[in-house]
Amino acid sequence: MLGVYCELISQLPTVSKSVISLSYKVLQKWFNLQGKSINDKKLKSFKNIGLWMGKVTIGRSEPLLINKLNLKEILIKSYTEKSRLQMNLEVIAKILESRTHDHFIFSVKNPWISPIFGVLR
Repeated sequence: MLGVYCELISQLPTVSKSVISLSYKVLQKWFNLQGKSINDKKLKSFKNIGLWMGKVTIGRSEPLLINKLNLKEILIKSYTEKSRLQMNLEVIAKILESRTHDHFIFSVKNPWISPIFGVLR
């Protein structure tokens, strides 16, 4: 599976790879922000970035790279620290929203998405 993914990535133009890499970094910074530095404008911007990131990854039947953006870990950390759970959940929902019509992605048998649904449950 990883070999197929690497082959697909190698076929993308260099600009696309750079933009996707930058999007991972921006979303990671969002999940590391402290509570006082967040406002509605930032939340809206990051929800839009999350939706776009979902469209270029999940929307094309490609998983998010867990070593760059671990959604399950982010949800658990937000819950245990009782900080920004609502805001992080909104951004994660936007990431997952891009493929709601696909029954394979949101099935119980999908090994990538089932841990995230387990945490949400």
